[in-house]
Amino acid sequence: MDALTESLKSASGKDNSKYEYKTQRLAFEKEQANLQLKHKAE
Repeated sequence: MDALTESLKSASGKDNSKYEYKTQRLAFEKEQANLQLKHKAE
């Protein structure tokens, strides 16, 4: 994981769940973009 993800994970309390969601959302979007690139390449 990158430094940004690690720093967000270290956030505490209420903010932690908000950042956790953002982190998961970014990972999902990145995965979707990679799948689209793969599909276009074929």
